[in-house]
Amino acid sequence: MNQRDLKKQINSGKILNLYIFCGDDYFLKQLYAERIAKTKRVVIEKTYAENEEELKEANLKALSGSLFNIERKLIYCYVDFKLNRKINLKEPKNNVFVVDSLNCSLDSSNTVVFKRPTPKEIQDFLLYKANMHKKLVEPGALKFLVDLFYGKDTTFINNTFDEVLLFCKDKSSVALEDIKQTVFDTSKFYVDDLFKLLNKGDLNSLLERMDDILNQIHPTLFVHLLSNSFIKIYVACNCDEDCFSQMFKGYYSSFKRLCNRFGKEKVKRMLYDLYCLDKILKSSSLEGIETLIKAKMVEWVA
Repeated sequence: MNQRDLKKQINSGKILNLYIFCGDDYFLKQLYAERIAKTKRVVIEKTYAENEEELKEANLKALSGSLFNIERKLIYCYVDFKLNRKINLKEPKNNVFVVDSLNCSLDSSNTVVFKRPTPKEIQDFLLYKANMHKKLVEPGALKFLVDLFYGKDTTFINNTFDEVLLFCKDKSSVALEDIKQTVFDTSKFYVDDLFKLLNKGDLNSLLERMDDILNQIHPTLFVHLLSNSFIKIYVACNCDEDCFSQMFKGYYSSFKRLCNRFGKEKVKRMLYDLYCLDKILKSSSLEGIETLIKAKMVEWVA
């Protein structure tokens, strides 16, 4: 099933006690975990599993917690490996067990594969967020945003629109010009500046530029912008310019140079590092996160 099927289950009250969340849309995963917890009246406890044994231990904790009269919980377990059909997870009777996986080949009634939102869902989400901030979105700006965000996951949409709303904090409405000054200016610094320094391997200049960037934008948005472009690097490793142009616009040569510099396997590891950074940003405080981001940059250039 996908998130729309899960929403129907929640609305009907027929919620399972075991779910496997698949995909890279962390915002939707967190949103639906919170909805399940609210409906079930349980508290969320987050944990990690680096291998199958640790995942089994987390599953056992969810199964046995009620035996000790502990407050009912939703055990939310991030996993750092691909889930396959051989993994046998048991559904708790009292607690809820949710497994968060970037990749999985499971196909069961408990598996939720999060899909990209439709244009109508994007529009409704943007209007809802704007209303929460007591702002209007001008029709031209709304259409532009829906077109811009189509095909993106809701994590990126949420974080990018947060930047737009922050830019418009002293305004009553969001205009097209506001979007251009936030979204495009943010993307421009990244493509033009950061990639050049990565390509040159200029570590000192890279770290100085990182300080400037992280003083201007939220670390969460930065990680998503970086992830989005590293996906393009990986695509450049696997296809020619014509293929790349059909999927994206421009910059093929710069992405290809970075692919040649790092190599396909290292680019894959970088994407995984960004995935882990994003998980940390979603599950803990921001204390020390800027240092961790810069440490990863040092590791990549070395």
